[in-house]
Amino acid sequence: MGFGFRKSINLGGGVRLNFSKRGIGASVGVKGFRVGIGPSGLRTRATLPGTGLYYEKRQSLARPERKRQMALREQMRRQEIMDALQQAQLEVEAFQNRLEMLLSVHKECSEPIDWKMLSQQAPPFEKGQPGPNEQAAREKLEAYEPGFFEKLFRRDDDRKKQLQEEVEKGKALDVDLYDEWEATKEVAERVLAGDPEAYKMAIETMAPFDDIVDLGSGFDFHFIDQDVVEVTFHVEPQEVIPDTVKSLTKTGRLSQRKMGKTMFYAYYQDYVCSCVIRVARELFALLPIRTVVIHADDTELNTATGHDETITILSVRIHREDFQTINFDRIDCSDAIESFEHHMHFLKTKGFQKVNKLSLTE
Repeated sequence: MGFGFRKSINLGGGVRLNFSKRGIGASVGVKGFRVGIGPSGLRTRATLPGTGLYYEKRQSLARPERKRQMALREQMRRQEIMDALQQAQLEVEAFQNRLEMLLSVHKECSEPIDWKMLSQQAPPFEKGQPGPNEQAAREKLEAYEPGFFEKLFRRDDDRKKQLQEEVEKGKALDVDLYDEWEATKEVAERVLAGDPEAYKMAIETMAPFDDIVDLGSGFDFHFIDQDVVEVTFHVEPQEVIPDTVKSLTKTGRLSQRKMGKTMFYAYYQDYVCSCVIRVARELFALLPIRTVVIHADDTELNTATGHDETITILSVRIHREDFQTINFDRIDCSDAIESFEHHMHFLKTKGFQKVNKLSLTE
């Protein structure tokens, strides 16, 4: 509660001057209709004499600065909402793209390498003779004729020196070109001979599994002989498979919930099988081998020791001829694995179970 103050002075002609603790105001009108203005704004009041009924309308007289501030705050609020909606949409799209990528690893594959053709490829030029880069630079040097202004300002010597430097650079490029040809020919011959070190060098140079490694998984390779390669695929599912499902609400806002175990295990199985098929495809495209034996492993808590231990969750043997009739764009990889010799025990509600590795000999 508090004290109030109000005083009204009749100035005549229907005009009144009003004083209160909020400020000064004025009103004008006749019986049944009056318009007033004061600190709180403009007020219009109409009454029906003798009935007690009246109509009143108030209108704020906020200053232009105040209106602009309110409009700016509203604009910023709307922009924040739009930014949040766009960010939500981007996050959901990124989530969906990652899931799609996990299920389609097998669809990508490098072009096959013809090692026989590389081993028989002619040298880029005859050793001891000028190479193509040197020849091109020397032709420019020999064809150079200084212009009028170059002679006038004595720039022709500088230009000749520059062209001579280009010849030397050309020689260096030709040396690299010939060395690369020799190295390629040597590796090709060693690959065709079944040299394990050449196999390893080819994998490291071509790096066909970098996209899978970027997802969080890893590989080890063991070259049994010139026809068989053993691969250990370290899946690392916690690094690869998202544990949160992202979606949009009806209002376009981001919704996040923990991925259920059944969904997680389903994506896990499809990812592992997709990667296994991709590995076999890449190795058959890269090396002249006949068979790939792939073991996928994961870690599991040993409740007897309290330590994590590595277990095999999938072991599969794939022959080159097994791939000849497969349409990789349309297969379900988890189903496709069933057509190869394999060990896999998968439960929808528990995921992969430990299995034994296939032997390296059939």
